[in-house]
Amino acid sequence: MAEGRIYFAKAITATTLAGWLEEQFKTGGYRLGLRPDKTELARFEVQQAAGVVGNWPQGRVFNAECEVRWEQCGPNYTVWLLGEKVTPPTKCRAIEGTWKLATGRRPALFLWGKFKPEWSAENSTWIEVRIPQTLHYPISEPVLESSTPDNSEAFYARISYVEYQAPNGAVQFTRLMEVSNGQSR
Repeated sequence: MAEGRIYFAKAITATTLAGWLEEQFKTGGYRLGLRPDKTELARFEVQQAAGVVGNWPQGRVFNAECEVRWEQCGPNYTVWLLGEKVTPPTKCRAIEGTWKLATGRRPALFLWGKFKPEWSAENSTWIEVRIPQTLHYPISEPVLESSTPDNSEAFYARISYVEYQAPNGAVQFTRLMEVSNGQSR
């Protein structure tokens, strides 16, 4: 079973956090920004790092290799770094223990909404009738055939993740990896 690494740091400035994002995500990834009035899932490009930190008091940037999570605490941030082969910044300390990765399957969380070609005014628009706005995900539209069944997974967006297990087998962390549509498995 593969092993993951988890690192933690407190009292990190916004400038330092932005630098860590630039270092860890040179090839880009995805970002999940959280604040009381808005949640946003979008692509992350390295030149966005300072703006992402400044606009989102809580967030996650992730790709297939690692994830950085942060939460603003006063003027500074508490930061977590999760990955299998990551080089932690000098201010991070390792969380002790063996973190086994659940293997044998690639779990995914389905996101809100269904892609409806006739409703989509632009790419990456999903509709959930219980949410009074269109939803935008950082993936391309699914390529649908006329024979695609209406309940096909191709109509739904998802986030794949890996589970970090404590020595007793209990899942302690989930590291986000990728956003895709049902055709990208």
